[in-house]
Amino acid sequence: MIGSTITVRAVDDFKVASVRVAIYSAVGDLMEQGDAVLEANGLDWLYTATVANGAIAGCRVRAVAKDLPANETVYDVTVE
Repeated sequence: MIGSTITVRAVDDFKVASVRVAIYSAVGDLMEQGDAVLEANGLDWLYTATVANGAIAGCRVRAVAKDLPANETVYDVTVE
């Protein structure tokens, strides 16, 4: 749903520089992606959905966190 939020907690031994979120449909099509915003606690990153999604079950959410040396970590979650 447009305006729904996804919170990603990203921690690193250096500093997390950015978190990018992508949402894929149940059949694997990219529906939307964008940068998350760092919350005031310095740990959580918030992404706000911008595209309507009528079929949430089976969708995949991917978060890619990048630290200051530009190392990336990818985390995927499938919505049930």
